[in-house]
Amino acid sequence: MPCLCGLCASDHAIADLQAFTLREPGSGRGYSLLKASTDQWLTGWGESPPASLTLARSVAVGQETFRYDVLTRWLSGDPIAAAVNMALLDLYGQEAKAPIFQLFDWPTRFKATFVNSSLPMPGSAVDALC
Repeated sequence: MPCLCGLCASDHAIADLQAFTLREPGSGRGYSLLKASTDQWLTGWGESPPASLTLARSVAVGQETFRYDVLTRWLSGDPIAAAVNMALLDLYGQEAKAPIFQLFDWPTRFKATFVNSSLPMPGSAVDALC
């Protein structure tokens, strides 16, 4: 099935998935760094909690890279699904030669109000004591 967006090349297929298990030096927390390679020599990267690639390889290898949403649904419940989604979105952006936020028309910034919870709020119990 060809890509409907018209931006990416539909002949890019996932050739291999590799996972590298890493540990943070301070906390010892582990995670997996996923490398998704295509038959056209592109490489996408994703990150997830430590997970096995058995299901991901059986589902993803040979599939077209723009099917990231379908592949993520097929892997639903598997911890590696997030890494596969990130890696395929990375590949999708590379194929389209554009950042993902532009392809999906996502905003680049949100305004957020800063709240410092370490300072007492006016009218709080601390004010009543002073």
